[in-house]
Amino acid sequence: MEDKLFGKDITELYEMNIKELYKIIKENTNYLNNLGFDEVNEIKVTWYHDILILLKNGNLIMNGEIQYQDIINLVFDGNVIYLITKNKTIINLYDKEETFMNNNDYKYKKIIFTPLELVALTYDNVIKLRATIVEGEIDYTKYTNVNDIGYIEENNEIVIIQNNKVLSLLYDKEYTDKDINIVLIGEKHYNNDNLNYYEYKII
Repeated sequence: MEDKLFGKDITELYEMNIKELYKIIKENTNYLNNLGFDEVNEIKVTWYHDILILLKNGNLIMNGEIQYQDIINLVFDGNVIYLITKNKTIINLYDKEETFMNNNDYKYKKIIFTPLELVALTYDNVIKLRATIVEGEIDYTKYTNVNDIGYIEENNEIVIIQNNKVLSLLYDKEYTDKDINIVLIGEKHYNNDNLNYYEYKII
C-alpha cells in the first residue's frame, strides 16, 4: 500500500489539525458534501488510509458512509482506534473481538484519555488502561477500591483517588500537597489552532 493519500504522506495527514483536514478532504472527496465545518467534531486519517469524520450529532462517517451513531470521541493508540460512546462504552474500530477495553460493551463509570493513555474506571472500582507509554495492555486490577480518577495539568499525569490518597496511576508516587489542582471532569486542547488533539478529556 502506498503510504500517501491526496498526494501527501499519511504521517503528514495524521498530524494535521481539523481545519486543515476539513479543507483537504472537502477538496478531494464528497464526504463533506452538505456538511459545514461547524457540524464537525473531529476528523482523523488513519494509517489504513481510512477517513473518519465525527459529527457533533454523534454520527461517525467512515470513508463517506455513516458507520456508528452516538459517538462522542475518537481515541488513537498507534494503529488501534477506539470509539467512545455517549453511554461511556469503548469500541475498538478495527478489532470487534477485542474484549479488554470493550469489556463486553461495558458502560464505564468514568473515562479519561490523553494522546498517550486511555483509562476507564468500572463501577466495581477497578482500573482498565491502554497506554502507548507502556508495553501491551495492562489490567490494573491491583487498584481495587478506587474512588475516582483525575488529571493533574501541572504534571500531565493521570491519578487515582483511593482511601483519601492521591496516587499516580503509572508511577510510584503519592501526592500529599493539598493545594495541587486535580481536574475531575473537563477537557483541554493543546492550543486553539490544533483543535484535533486533546491534552486530556474526562467524561
